[in-house]
Amino acid sequence: MADEIDFDGYSLVNTGGISLPITTVLATLQPILSDTCVVLVTAATQDSNGVIAVPLPLASLNLGKFLILKNDHPLLPFEAVGFGSVSPGDVIYIISDGSSWMDITPSAGAL
Repeated sequence: MADEIDFDGYSLVNTGGISLPITTVLATLQPILSDTCVVLVTAATQDSNGVIAVPLPLASLNLGKFLILKNDHPLLPFEAVGFGSVSPGDVIYIISDGSSWMDITPSAGAL
């Protein structure tokens, strides 16, 4: 891959890595920002009666948006409202098809 790609006068330079906006969930029902790419639940995330639930942006308004959901909480599942549950220790990759969030997580054998 080229080190520099030109998009009609705007350059994208490959420096060997990428940087993605991360939202660390502090408490249940915390909104996910529109520029977020990685959603991280930690052991410090405050739950509500044993539930960590965070509403995702509407899939219908975010065609093509890609999110990585990571649950680092040792005990509690993370309910990504609008998608489903992410078990403790799991990482899920999802993308909006314009109507719903689709799981595109690679299988273990594909990695």
